[in-house]
Amino acid sequence: MLERDSKYVYEYDLAKKVVYRRQVNMQQTFQHNFSYIQTPSNKLFVVGGGDIQRKPPSLKQCFQIVNNKSNVFDSLSMDDMKYGRHGHAVCCLNDKFLIVTGSRCEDDEAFKRCEQYNIDLDLWFEIPNLNVGRHYHSSCTFADRFVFVFCGIA
Repeated sequence: MLERDSKYVYEYDLAKKVVYRRQVNMQQTFQHNFSYIQTPSNKLFVVGGGDIQRKPPSLKQCFQIVNNKSNVFDSLSMDDMKYGRHGHAVCCLNDKFLIVTGSRCEDDEAFKRCEQYNIDLDLWFEIPNLNVGRHYHSSCTFADRFVFVFCGIA
C-alpha cells in the first residue's frame, strides 16, 4: 500500500502478520489520484497523478518502486506516458504490459485515451481509445487476453 502525498509504502508480511512502513527514495511525494500496480513477478509501478489544474509533469510520469532488501526502497523513473493521467485505472496483462485507461485530464482527450506500457522495453504505446471516456473507474485483465473497464464517471 502507498501513502498519498508521502514517500512511504506499507509492506505487509503475511507470514509474520506484521506491517512495515518503508521510505521510498524519490524526489517528489506520491501525488494524489495516482494509480499503482504490482505485477505477478512482483514489480511495483506508480503511474500518473497530481494537480490537474497546474498540469505538473507527474501526470505523465511512471516510476518503478524497487525493494532493494533494505528499509529504504528505490524509485526508478521510467518512460513517460503520452497523456496526463489523474483518476485513471491501470492493470497488468501477461506480466509484460501495463494498460492505462481514462483520465480526468481533458487535454488531448486523455479521458478516452488508452496506453500500453511494455515493461521489458520501457516504452509506452497508444492503443485503441475507450468507446466512452471516463475517470475514477476500474479495470482488470481476464485470461491474459482481455482488458475490462468498469463504471466510472463519463
